[in-house]
Amino acid sequence: MSVATLAPKSVATVPRPLSSAEFVGMVEAGIIGERERVELIVEIAESSLAYDRTVKTRLYAKAGIPDYWIIDAKSRAVEVHRDPSPTGYRTVERVTRRGTVSPAAFPDVAIVLRELFPPA
Repeated sequence: MSVATLAPKSVATVPRPLSSAEFVGMVEAGIIGERERVELIVEIAESSLAYDRTVKTRLYAKAGIPDYWIIDAKSRAVEVHRDPSPTGYRTVERVTRRGTVSPAAFPDVAIVLRELFPPA
């Protein structure tokens, strides 16, 4: 199960996580727009890292997604993109295995990356 925020005060459960292609298609088709609110998108990237950093980053920023994380599986780090604008994200932070990340919508939730990325 996956939880998706559809509006500031309503939460809907979807039967499975959406694939990137499905989500991108929904944004491009205008299905996800001003009335819906997606608080966080997390991409797990290995072979798609360059695409996620360029194409998807611009698309999600333009759609106003406030928090976009790219999990770099090879480097064992998370890139946190915040403060979207029509041309991209204004802030990008790379957090290594030694750090923690928190969703902007839930700042009290800390994800310890050493638990996400076990030792090699």
